Amino acid sequence: MKIKKFEIFQYQLPLNRILHIKNHAINIRTGFLIILADQEGYNGIGEISPLPGLHHENNDHNLEILKICKQNIINREIPPNFEKLDGGFIEWLEQYNLSPSVQFGIESAVLNLLADKYNIPLYSLLSNRYHKNIYINALLSCHDPHIYEKCRKLIARNFQSIKIKVGTTPELSLSGIDQEIKIINNINKLIKKKCYLRLDANQAWDLEQAVYFINSIDRENIEYIEEPLKNPAKHEELYNKTKISIALDESLLKWNFNTFQSSLLSMNWVYALILKPSLLGGLDKTMRYIDLSERMNKISVISDTFHSGIGISLLACFAAAKLKRKTAVGLNTYHWLAKDLLKQRLSFNRGICNISTIYIKSKNVKMSVLEKIDI
Repeated sequence: MKIKKFEIFQYQLPLNRILHIKNHAINIRTGFLIILADQEGYNGIGEISPLPGLHHENNDHNLEILKICKQNIINREIPPNFEKLDGGFIEWLEQYNLSPSVQFGIESAVLNLLADKYNIPLYSLLSNRYHKNIYINALLSCHDPHIYEKCRKLIARNFQSIKIKVGTTPELSLSGIDQEIKIINNINKLIKKKCYLRLDANQAWDLEQAVYFINSIDRENIEYIEEPLKNPAKHEELYNKTKISIALDESLLKWNFNTFQSSLLSMNWVYALILKPSLLGGLDKTMRYIDLSERMNKISVISDTFHSGIGISLLACFAAAKLKRKTAVGLNTYHWLAKDLLKQRLSFNRGICNISTIYIKSKNVKMSVLEKIDI
């Protein structure tokens, strides 16, 4: 199979409220879609949308990369067995020095092209033993003025997991942290063992602040806390002082994979790995972390970086096919989109989604809202 067509489209989607990521205030999501097609007309779509404040890349830079990639991939044979995600993509594309989100987008498009050619859903292409439904964790901010009401509604809709952003108080004094302690303890009373709480501090605290927070909250429903410390090197010390389960996300990017793999043997304090394929450099590289976490008896959580429904659907199929444990995934960033590129919006209202329904919806794209880029 050869790639005969490589089309690039640009999009803009409004968010339903401002998204604050570090020093960036985002109200419009922008990015690219690429569509690859073979000589018989089979095609596949992929999304490339770096998030300001999170990715160390931007759309202008990625467009230049895509121009080079297009010149080199057109009329090139697609090697066999890419669907195994065992390093084939890395070997095929490493010469182009792609940014993480471009690698993710091209891998997505090729896999969707293969699924189209073989006339099977993407999740079936990736595995013949996939989950028919996947759990979605809700996403809330600790300082949302309606957080208690939203938690009640999520529990009523049978969400299995709620992720709450903590460490977001404007004043990170102990008195400011006390506000968040009170909120988390009140939420614990609300949920009454009906679901798990996942806390995400986005590296907000020093060791003293984190110990104070963790030792002051009711932990009955807490599954883990994600990236609590400004200095990740002190995670083990934090664990020894609190015995709380810790999940790694941003700090994974600081490690070389081989070094991390050997170091994880001694990291008994690591409970989960939060895996964002568009940050880690694609699905092939993410699969290495999934395989590693399985061997080390850790939890893998696939998580999104505010993609459109196209990227979200791809991640849902990937999670359904490749995660052996049926743990809740972080795809509820989708509810921040005021509009989508799909003709029919995805629905996560009950904290669970049917993977077949998601995949079918992902095939119907609003091409009229896309701007084609001719290069």
